Amino acid sequence: MGSKKEQKGHIVLGLILIGLGLILILDRQGMLSWTILRSYGFLLLGALLFIQSLSSPHRKGLFSSVVLFCLGLYFTGVEWHLYQLQRGLTISIFVLSFGMAFYAVFIFKQHKWDCLIYGNLLILTGILFLLAFLNILPSETFITIVDDYWPLVFVILGLALIVKAFHSAHKLRTQEEISQKPAEKPLAQQ
Repeated sequence: MGSKKEQKGHIVLGLILIGLGLILILDRQGMLSWTILRSYGFLLLGALLFIQSLSSPHRKGLFSSVVLFCLGLYFTGVEWHLYQLQRGLTISIFVLSFGMAFYAVFIFKQHKWDCLIYGNLLILTGILFLLAFLNILPSETFITIVDDYWPLVFVILGLALIVKAFHSAHKLRTQEEISQKPAEKPLAQQ
């Protein structure tokens, strides 16, 4: 038998093939539509990836799991006729999903302050898109805001890089201080 990693790969591939086969059978029987698959598929895949990322030591897949789960919630709302699938709303939700994913990364990896900055930028942008789509923020006002303040993207990205550089320098300095401290002798030897 192969390694543990190879076994896990076979199990995952087997589950994917079983799922694909069942989906195709249900589709042929008229019991499943691709819109339902899109909705619940994103939700399920996002939830499964999230659970897997929590068991991973480096939280691999966390970002994509949150994006997929948020999109699954959005498409499920469309499926349940809570709102209609429209381009402006979809763009807003995509941007908000990516912002939420950056927040999730920051929550689980609090040393990544740049994720908080990117998350704030994307969530603010998504909210502006959503307000413009819902006509709460008039289109002219939205265009004026974007036209006047788009250079703030550079300012925010610059701040993120500076914060990251200072954080890295502090971390390096702390590691050097720890390595330069003489090892304390146990009480029995003193």
